Amino acid sequence: MTLPVKVGDQIDVSVERLGYRGEGVARHQGVAVFVEGVLPGERAAVRITRVAKSHVFAKALRIVETAHDRVAAPCPVFGVCGGCQVQHLSYEGQLRFKRQLVKDALQRIGKFDADVVDRLVKPTIGQADPWRYRNKVSVMAKAREGRFVAGFVEEGTHEPVEHGECLIRPAAYDDVQRTLVRLLGELAIAPYDEGDRTGAVAEIVIRSTRAGDVMVVLRTASPLLAAGAELARKLSEEMPAGYRLASVVEQAVAQSGPGREPGSRTVAEHGPGSGIGQASGSGHGPGRGRSALRQDKLIWGSQYIVDAVGEAGELQMQVSASSFLQVNPVQTDILYRRALAMADIGSDDIVFDLYCGIGTLSLLAAKHARSVYGVESVPAAAADAVANARRNKVDNAHFITGRAEHEVPLLIESGIRPNVVLLDPPRSGCEADVLLALAAAQVARVVYVSCNPATLARDLRLLVDHGYVIDDVAPVDMFPQTAHVEVISSMFLDKSRGHRLQRD
Repeated sequence: MTLPVKVGDQIDVSVERLGYRGEGVARHQGVAVFVEGVLPGERAAVRITRVAKSHVFAKALRIVETAHDRVAAPCPVFGVCGGCQVQHLSYEGQLRFKRQLVKDALQRIGKFDADVVDRLVKPTIGQADPWRYRNKVSVMAKAREGRFVAGFVEEGTHEPVEHGECLIRPAAYDDVQRTLVRLLGELAIAPYDEGDRTGAVAEIVIRSTRAGDVMVVLRTASPLLAAGAELARKLSEEMPAGYRLASVVEQAVAQSGPGREPGSRTVAEHGPGSGIGQASGSGHGPGRGRSALRQDKLIWGSQYIVDAVGEAGELQMQVSASSFLQVNPVQTDILYRRALAMADIGSDDIVFDLYCGIGTLSLLAAKHARSVYGVESVPAAAADAVANARRNKVDNAHFITGRAEHEVPLLIESGIRPNVVLLDPPRSGCEADVLLALAAAQVARVVYVSCNPATLARDLRLLVDHGYVIDDVAPVDMFPQTAHVEVISSMFLDKSRGHRLQRD
């Protein structure tokens, strides 16, 4: 295909919509043009920066006509930092955009009827205050002009952005990060250098509970030894008001480059929210690989922190350094409440909670069910789930360490047949074998929580093709100011109710 433009050309475009990364999408002589930082309804002068086989990328030079949804992005490094993609879009516009992302995926990937999709997909559930919401962030470490620096990753690079304030994490995190960077420099603990593979600290993770207990995870390419303990001691003495250093853990990382992005999971995790960084794709990529050469090392406090989850903090959940807990506590309560309402669990129901993490949704469901079986592939998270059942005195929840595609058929073959299944898979979605096993078992209701509309649409198509009916699709804004959206969908086998989504 011969394209009508080349790198360096300047053209005028009219923006039609936003793509899945929050970029503007226009057309020029029939060719799609992707432009960062522009909004639907805008006309812009752009310069072509890259040419692919069937589309091109461009940089906005000036906005000729401005959309009514455009707002001034409050963060001075917006557009450079890869952490947020849509700060320049009003929050109402962000919620509409995320609903459209879900609709587009269901239509284009799931091949579902547009009219029915429009009726089923509810307005995005937004957050009352869409700022300072994250309870966990990760920043990349690097040496720059002889200094130890740490920051979120610049768009399209492996370079950390030096900026003292992030508006989607608590202000106290800014203080903790500054203190950590200063102490690391004072103790001559070098950042890891991807080029020559020297140094120690590759990444810093900060996580906190609602009560203000803080866990710091230092992901290192070589052991910190005694310097780590001294770092933790000094940091504990300089914590911001209202916060307490509860845990410092050192984790080994493979000596390779980063692959993080907003809401991403590391290899040791499987849920949205491990870090903010390079938006090189759409979602929960693998990040740095964990090395098998060293076990996690506790260098201060406890192996885990305990956070309150659910309405009025009804559950006390321990989470260790390698386990996943949703990063937006306010929206997590809404997400789980809505998922459980869709599940409509009865007192005689057997529930499977697949990809269950530390067991939060399992334990909430157990309050309504006869029994719950949680399946989790990450051993640390599964161990947390078992401990959390004991901690919360829940005796009808059982947890299995293993991959869902292996464990679900075994459970069903053993005679344990669920009435309700809760799915909360990683960004890659469910294995087909899992979905086929559920369909073969004639599970009455399936509730699917997804962080990726594309794989959700793919998996819903498989379930619908095996006799399921979709009766509700609810986007939830777990990551305001970013292009990411969480979605809950419920399905059932009774074809006499709800809308059956048909192929176009």
